Amino acid sequence: MRIILVRHGHPDYANDCLTPLGKVHAAAAAQRLKDEGIQKIFSSTCGRAMETAQHTADLLGLTVEGMDCFREINWGSADGDPIALNG
Repeated sequence: MRIILVRHGHPDYANDCLTPLGKVHAAAAAQRLKDEGIQKIFSSTCGRAMETAQHTADLLGLTVEGMDCFREINWGSADGDPIALNG
């Protein structure tokens, strides 16, 4: 079994969805993944992640299974700090 992780496309955090650029990102990710033999798609239940995953699901004729446990974690004062998150 292989697990492929994909980050959501460019987000509109205020509305929990993808921006027009994010939709381009999601479509590009779907095209990149179409020949990888994907059989199941799981996603965080946040809108931007579900929308990103749906692009691949639509291309492959699959459904997206939303998983609350995949939702983001609040990192406190380190949230958004690239040095803190990447070591």
